[in-house]
Amino acid sequence: MIRFGGLATGQDTESIVNSLLEIERQPIIRLEQGIVEEEEKYSAWSELDSKVSDLHSKVDKLNSFLTWRQFDVSSTDEDVISGSANNEAATASYSVNVSSLATKHMVGSASQASIGADLGLTGDFNINGEIIPVNVGDTLEDVRDAINTAAESMSPKVTASIINTTLVIEKFSSGSTPMTITDGTGSIAENLGILQAGGAFDNELVAASELNATVNGVDIVSQSNTGISSVLTGVTLNFKSEGSSTLEIKRDTETIKTAFQEFVDAYNSAMELAEEQTEVSLSGSGDRIDDLGVLQGDSSVTNIRFRSRTLVTSNFSDSELNGDFNTLQSIGIWTEGRDNRLTIFSANKLSDALENNFEEVEDLIRDFDGGVMRRFRNYTDELQTPVDGTIARRQTSIRNLIADKDERIRALELQLLDREADLYQRFANMEASVSSIQSQGNFVSSRVG
Repeated sequence: MIRFGGLATGQDTESIVNSLLEIERQPIIRLEQGIVEEEEKYSAWSELDSKVSDLHSKVDKLNSFLTWRQFDVSSTDEDVISGSANNEAATASYSVNVSSLATKHMVGSASQASIGADLGLTGDFNINGEIIPVNVGDTLEDVRDAINTAAESMSPKVTASIINTTLVIEKFSSGSTPMTITDGTGSIAENLGILQAGGAFDNELVAASELNATVNGVDIVSQSNTGISSVLTGVTLNFKSEGSSTLEIKRDTETIKTAFQEFVDAYNSAMELAEEQTEVSLSGSGDRIDDLGVLQGDSSVTNIRFRSRTLVTSNFSDSELNGDFNTLQSIGIWTEGRDNRLTIFSANKLSDALENNFEEVEDLIRDFDGGVMRRFRNYTDELQTPVDGTIARRQTSIRNLIADKDERIRALELQLLDREADLYQRFANMEASVSSIQSQGNFVSSRVG
């Protein structure tokens, strides 16, 4: 809208109106600044929520049954045997002796003149129930390819290859059962030197055999060498060569120690952020405040810091627990001085506790009624419950404040629009009155003059 003002008075009406409106806009400016501050608080709570979420996941890991039921398998000779264990395993030591490995049956043809020349054969032969056709003009390569194509339907499967000018047929799986190869029309297998006239193998490269070993003196026989899970409960064995070795199955304490370090790091990160958000920074002389944390004065953040420290420094509540292991301090984890930070101050103490007092340490951490991490997880659950958790409630409160301020701004903006129209109308009325007075004055002057 174009407005013309000051035609009678010479005043800059628009500037006067804008100046008056600017004064009356101050409540809106204060509300807008308030929204910015609330948005900063919301962002700060979101950042803290992320830290608490990470901390919660690390606490969950320490509370997990699987974390405390992992086992590690070590071998004094990895070239003879190796293994892995799941949570059904048990701590034990086993003496292993491997006398022979399971092998894959392998036979060959006689050496041929060329791999690409016409064999001059016509007919077929059978491998593991599948017919292998040989046609006029076929070469050793063609026979190899025909075997590999038919192998897709075989049971057990085989694979064919050519080494120099010898056709090699290998059973896909190991074990004591050999391949079955019989001749059909044209005596193809016999002519290739795979079978003798009576049907026996003419060129057996590797005989079919099973694994033979002992574990603590008990005979072990298997058709395969690897992935054997039927010998020891919860343990998968991989036999690699003949020889002797000792298998040690122990609790995987390294994974647990790593979980403790991850918890300490996540705890320190969350507490550091909480302190920054509530921090009061003083000047060098200490006589004035230089800066305030975004959430300074928010009792909810202060309570998070206090409750967290209380929980990680509390005693385990079960009276039946060994008194030597009733705090995190007893396993080498504690706060650093007055700062709300955790540290593994003695890695040796933690290792020794896990090695020699595993059950007591597990109870300290994850006992259902009073374990330190069990109670800490319950607390982080309270913080992060989606609807009525501490963090959700604070964020909801902030969103409501922002919405309220937005609504008040919209109402004030509408009032300013009405006020602007009123001011321009008042100035227009004044201009009209001044113009009327000026006209009357000019009329009187013209009569008198």
